[in-house]
Amino acid sequence: MDQHEFEEIFKPWGIVHSNKDGIIEVLGLPDAFVGEVLTFDEAGTLIGFVATLERKTIKVVLLGDEKRVFEGDVCVSTGHALSFKLDWSSLGGRVVDSLCNYIEEDHYYPGLREEIYADGSVPYSRRYVEADAPSIISRQAVNDTL
Repeated sequence: MDQHEFEEIFKPWGIVHSNKDGIIEVLGLPDAFVGEVLTFDEAGTLIGFVATLERKTIKVVLLGDEKRVFEGDVCVSTGHALSFKLDWSSLGGRVVDSLCNYIEEDHYYPGLREEIYADGSVPYSRRYVEADAPSIISRQAVNDTL
């Protein structure tokens, strides 16, 4: 068994302690960090992100149907911060929500820029939801008095 297989089998997990209006309290996951994505189903379609870290529990904001999560359920850590993929082939001309899920599948607005590399792949980048604010432009200090 190599390192990658070991990490896939033994991912960090926690137990759902309570579910209050989509705010999930989870026991366990001592290495979780704020903004980390957790999955609440085997397919990885029901996700949430860590909002607060407390001494014995963490609180997770669920990004989906809270009626699918019950006390005693297992959630699995992904080790990744909440982000979304930006690429023009799938997003260009589409109406999406804040997590880049299509709002209207049947509407497509062509004419936006689409780039394709020579090998047929499409350029994309990942954008983190919790990102640092841009820094203030550095300038020379003011030395003259009024």
